[in-house]
Amino acid sequence: MAVPISQLVQLTQSNIHQLASEVEKLKSSQDEIVIRVIDSEGVSYKNFKVSLTDDLYLTSEFHTDQIPTPAIEVTLSDVRGSASTLNNAISNLSRHLNQTDDALIEACRTGNSQTVKELASKGANVNKKDPKNVHCAPLFIAAKSGSLECVTCLVENGADVNIENDEKLTPLSTASYRGYIYVVKHLLTHNAVADGAKDAPFTPLMYAAMAGHNECVKELLLKDSDIGIKGSNGDTALSLAARYGHNIAVNLLIERDDFGFSENFDIDAIDENGYTALSLAASEGHHECVKILISKGANIDIKNKNNYTALQCAKSKKHTKCIKLLENQMGTSSYKSSLNPLSGVLFHNVGYSNLN
Repeated sequence: MAVPISQLVQLTQSNIHQLASEVEKLKSSQDEIVIRVIDSEGVSYKNFKVSLTDDLYLTSEFHTDQIPTPAIEVTLSDVRGSASTLNNAISNLSRHLNQTDDALIEACRTGNSQTVKELASKGANVNKKDPKNVHCAPLFIAAKSGSLECVTCLVENGADVNIENDEKLTPLSTASYRGYIYVVKHLLTHNAVADGAKDAPFTPLMYAAMAGHNECVKELLLKDSDIGIKGSNGDTALSLAARYGHNIAVNLLIERDDFGFSENFDIDAIDENGYTALSLAASEGHHECVKILISKGANIDIKNKNNYTALQCAKSKKHTKCIKLLENQMGTSSYKSSLNPLSGVLFHNVGYSNLN
């Protein structure tokens, strides 16, 4: 028989065990009931058909023009006085759906795109977060595994491209950190926020710069990722690239040619300990980064909270190549003129003429 739309019941995890009492109210006038199953965030599952006889069995996804989708159809052959039986059946159904969602997480983790497609088509919740893994959603897991096929399938089936885990990380963040450029491009094409979640420890650009994934850095810059944003410790994308010695990323971040500067970009931005990108590079012995930063006008005189300049940072770690570069810079005419208050020229502005 056709099921009246009025008999739709909203079912969530919080009221799943109240269904039996609802059935008691309806059974006198109805032989069939339609249940719309949604999760705690209001995300609906797809259609499943459930027949309730002496035993519960779950058939494949079904379609009907008479019932709004997604829905679960429960056929009641004889539920008079059998509310507990129906309650157990629905509990079993919930368990089945949870197992399907767990299977989706595992398929994303292993990059099994075929299984992801099958589970998504059978109603697995593509936005359900894994409580065992800082509440990462399937799309985050797929992006982390680098499977473009899984990512594509999930996005096509309604996955939220900007979904966050408990650490405020998005799928774009993890793909950027791991250098999965095709995943990064796909997410950005489908409206992923280039700067990631608000209040996240780092932006996707910071993760890409920190790991030295230059293609990801380029792509994020092309999508107007803000290079001036500071992370939780005052880090910028530039300071992270310099700290870890990624000279190509350093150059990409300070060149204007294709990307342009953020309005709040500062080559001499300091972190919570007073380090600039230059002093971090000098402290870690990354002489190529030091060379680039000097050539672009980084201020060599800024002192950190320990009252160390970039040169003193290099000397404290005995990084001879960095020491030589910084000492040579101190001997240049441009540096000497920056020490003269009458010159009207500050050193850290030197080197920007080719960018204006």
